[in-house]
Amino acid sequence: YKAILNHIKYGKAAKDYLYNRGLNDTLIDLFHIGLAPYNYQTISKKLINKYSVYEIETSGMVIKSPQNQIYDRFRGRIMIPIQDTLGRVIGFTGRILPEYDDGKMGKYVNSPQTQTFDKSKALFGLYQAKSAIKKNNRVVLVEGQMDVIMSHKSNIAEVVAVSGTALTEYHVKTLLRYTNYFVLAFDADSAGISACLRAASLITKMGGVVKVVYIEAGKDPADLVLDNPLFWQQAIDRAEDFIDYYINHIVGNIDAADLPAKNNALQQLLEWIQVITDPMTKNYYVKKLSDVLNIPEKEIYSQIKSVINKNTNDSPLSSLDSVSVKLQKHIIAYLLYKPQNHDILILEQSLFTQSKLKALFIKLRDYCKQNLPQKLTLSECKKFLSFDEYSLLESILLPIFYQIEDMQSSSDQVDATIKENIHLLRLQYKSSVRKALLKQLKEAKKDGDVAKVKQILKKYQSFTTK
Repeated sequence: YKAILNHIKYGKAAKDYLYNRGLNDTLIDLFHIGLAPYNYQTISKKLINKYSVYEIETSGMVIKSPQNQIYDRFRGRIMIPIQDTLGRVIGFTGRILPEYDDGKMGKYVNSPQTQTFDKSKALFGLYQAKSAIKKNNRVVLVEGQMDVIMSHKSNIAEVVAVSGTALTEYHVKTLLRYTNYFVLAFDADSAGISACLRAASLITKMGGVVKVVYIEAGKDPADLVLDNPLFWQQAIDRAEDFIDYYINHIVGNIDAADLPAKNNALQQLLEWIQVITDPMTKNYYVKKLSDVLNIPEKEIYSQIKSVINKNTNDSPLSSLDSVSVKLQKHIIAYLLYKPQNHDILILEQSLFTQSKLKALFIKLRDYCKQNLPQKLTLSECKKFLSFDEYSLLESILLPIFYQIEDMQSSSDQVDATIKENIHLLRLQYKSSVRKALLKQLKEAKKDGDVAKVKQILKKYQSFTTK
């Protein structure tokens, strides 16, 4: 891929594109950037001479057609290798070149989950950043790989990004080996704020210190560097303590008259504070929140206690999901993966027994019916989902979506799996209704209400599975 990019003829257009994005030869070499030409057999032809079809397929570099032929996964794309901490290539991100972007394929395509590439563990740029992280005793977390690359142009080398997933405990644990100071630089839109809040909560819970870089909406670190490398340096230097950032830019920007929105924002902040295990740190943030909002510390601690009780009792979306809730999540994830699937689009919403999942399903289903997308992207979902709905989508459903995507099933296999999940969900729903009706029947018999007993028995009969 590097050789093709550096070819005086075949790599010229791609090189010019990278130069226009602000990259230079030093950055291209530092991150070993290459080019996959728009050809179905560039890499597969080379690999087939040395490896079996099975080995090539499981590497994630090719896709097998229904006719059992293999072709390149990455075509017409800038190739950005993802490396482990020792510098070994474990996967790739391919960025479509503008000339091949027809709007139907994703701008970025990552390697699927393989034996070497685990999205929940990989950190893009860590190999290039680890010395700077140790030296400066901080790590800057950004959302995009281009943000990482361009940051080096601004002499901010202690920067990393996750690869196609949310920040995980493994990511934080890895970075804590180098530093406990984290600077978050996420988008200023609702999805970015949600990701920032979750990341801050996870990092704080694991003993890290969190600061946040505030960037005006519509800009990202790569944009700042492209405008002027000094702008990104200045933004890093102005990084705020997380609680100051949240109060100033989130709570502070909500209309004073919009009390429900303010209360919701504060409740999320309290959820963040309640996970802090160190009593001194928790007391510091409670005091700070008390001073800024003019609320007694006692009242804040009381609200934190309420948050803890609420989270303890709020089991429908916990890790101990019922079979029904798990099926509901998987069906929504399949709707993201295959939004044109007829079985999901006509699925009765009453089967979704968890209110948050039902609301999310209805929003996604209605959007798919109206817009007929081939595949739902995160950027599309941001446009029509609320802050809470997008948070639910990203934190709970996206990992399932990535699992589905990594399976690389054929279209027929996906359709069959969807049918099976819907069938199982209906069975679960009928079973739960029958249990509820039997309970009502017992009470009606106890009360001697003959008419109600007949009514319940009739309804029970309609929910009896053959």
